[in-house]
Amino acid sequence: MFGLGRKALAAAFLVMAGILALSPVTVRAADPFGDPYQIPVPPLHEIQVPHPDRFVLDNGMVVYLLEDHDFPLVDARALIRVGAIYDPPDRVGLATLTGEVMRTGGSTTIDGDALDEKLESMGASISIGIGDTDGSATVSTLSQDIEEGMRILSDLLRHPAFPQEKIDLAKKEARAAIASRNDEAFSIVARELRKLIYGKDHPYARTMEYATVDAITRDDMVAFHDKYFYPDRIILTVYGDFNSRKMKKLLKRVFGDWARSTEPLPPDPEVTPTKITGIFVADKEGMTNSMVMVGHEGMRMDDPDYAAMRVFGEVMGGGFASRIVNEIRTKRGLAYASGASIGAGMHHPGALLFYVVTQTDSTTVTLGYLDKEIEKALAEPFTEEELQLAKDSILNSLVFSFSSKFSVLNRLAAYEFYGYPADFLQRYQEAVKNVTAQQVLEAARRHVRYPAMATLIVGEEKNFKDALAALGPYTELDISIPEPKGSEVPEATPESLAQGRKILAAAAKAMGADALASLQDMTVEQKGTFTLQGMELQISARTVRKFPNCEWNEQKLPMGTMVQAVCGDQGWMDAMQGPQPMPPDALARMKEERVRDLVQILRNYGSLQAQALPDEILDGKPVHVLFVHNDAVKDWKIYVDADTNYIVRMQYRSRSPMSGGPVTEQMNYSDYRRTNGFAWPYERTVLQDGKPLATMTTVSVNGPE
Repeated sequence: MFGLGRKALAAAFLVMAGILALSPVTVRAADPFGDPYQIPVPPLHEIQVPHPDRFVLDNGMVVYLLEDHDFPLVDARALIRVGAIYDPPDRVGLATLTGEVMRTGGSTTIDGDALDEKLESMGASISIGIGDTDGSATVSTLSQDIEEGMRILSDLLRHPAFPQEKIDLAKKEARAAIASRNDEAFSIVARELRKLIYGKDHPYARTMEYATVDAITRDDMVAFHDKYFYPDRIILTVYGDFNSRKMKKLLKRVFGDWARSTEPLPPDPEVTPTKITGIFVADKEGMTNSMVMVGHEGMRMDDPDYAAMRVFGEVMGGGFASRIVNEIRTKRGLAYASGASIGAGMHHPGALLFYVVTQTDSTTVTLGYLDKEIEKALAEPFTEEELQLAKDSILNSLVFSFSSKFSVLNRLAAYEFYGYPADFLQRYQEAVKNVTAQQVLEAARRHVRYPAMATLIVGEEKNFKDALAALGPYTELDISIPEPKGSEVPEATPESLAQGRKILAAAAKAMGADALASLQDMTVEQKGTFTLQGMELQISARTVRKFPNCEWNEQKLPMGTMVQAVCGDQGWMDAMQGPQPMPPDALARMKEERVRDLVQILRNYGSLQAQALPDEILDGKPVHVLFVHNDAVKDWKIYVDADTNYIVRMQYRSRSPMSGGPVTEQMNYSDYRRTNGFAWPYERTVLQDGKPLATMTTVSVNGPE
């Protein structure tokens, strides 16, 4: 995002280019090392714009062909008019998952796993993905295998299989991504800034949620593919070692019988100037610095002021010599990173922004300096030195961005895809070369709506709350992750609640709740296996309880021993990193586990609001089903054997130990034995989303007789 390392590397490359060119350098006798600023740097090569062979198949597919016989390779890329902007609001994530499963699931001809093996044997690769406003499909193969590669690509685009197991895997990975989306401050900034700029429900700002992912079905993917994937919505580029005449015939064979679309695409979402201004804070606990961003919506690249605004953005925050970096980072030492972007997108306006990452206690001070630099930049033209440095940086970077013919070829295809003139790159270069400081100032005044901008701060709010409040009111953003939609159960009635209390009381009596209630402490030792990424790990556990609300747990795994202790609202843990307070999320999980713990249920059954649901058959036996209404445990069901009145299963929403995402966890109890006056299940199995997680056997239960 910042691009600082790349610019520094480019500068170093230019110096090396001058040295390797062996250009003469004048060295004064008094200075044996010479002045590095006087080393002549040869001009960079002009961008070589190729002239591909463009033609259109009868079904409307546009094709660009460019031969290059240096290596026996062929690369092809299909740019497709499809995107997440077409997701239904209640199924956000449909486009992304559809693109993923089109590749992983294979086609009706060859499944995804077999395809992986085939491509590996060919030394080839194929990818498919769908972004916000376009999709892409690529194939890279040896020139001798290009026909096979093109046939596979056509097959995947036209006849994806969408197997359920690959859909389930893609949805699982999506849930994991949702669960971790607040882990990094950058992802919070990107997400929340889009919401401020476009509006939280705008297609460019929507985010996947557990509920929208869970709602996606195979039928949705099939319908989405059938609606949007057609040849007249594709621009295909083919580059490498091939014969154009033969390639045209090949493409006609593999794509020519694909029927074109019969309905127009939905209109693109409009982007209207944002009316949201003021200061917004996203509180992220544990951050030692703050990310400060000021901005609003940007522009499209075909805006007449694009070149002038690119120069403006470069002077403001494009590199180490830029104003924001120099004034806030270099001179005052207030920023770890800083910069600016004019938010120019090919399809729609991005985010025009100015940003600084600073130490938390410098948040408001740094914001003041950032505002000052924006205000100053809109007051008078940049200096000629600043202007020329920015122009050089922009033009030089283009050379590296388009260093290969394939990259330029794909850019030409993108210009046509988004409705830009074919010579847009050349026009842009000329515009940058010729723009004046006054034109840059006038463009900035037209496009930068300072001070009517939104300010977003991501950091630990308590560390700058008072200083920020002194500047005036601000808005706290809710960045919590909505939980998945709960189970659909009938509305509770007095009769169903009364029946639930009766069933739970019978279970408590049968299992010896009175004996458990008299205990002051309890020790349980277990051993078993824990399944982690397909591997079974041996585990032993020892749990010591001091009633009513203290617990000490020691788990021994092959990788080491972990100790956790909770007493009331306090928690501690000792693992590989040494003793430390238990993190808030881990403490919350421990408290939740305590609520649904079998011993706690039997000791406190009278306080649970249990609703009786229709009886079911479990493992061939009738069971009573209870739905427990509890704020701490979501989707909580208790299954009670209708004959013994023992609790044989609990089901509830939990978290995956790997991804942190929500899962449906099932705890099964069996092999009940009477001990110390109560019934205890000596065998427990745990499943998450139907897959085995752990199997535990009780070694001993230590309690008074």
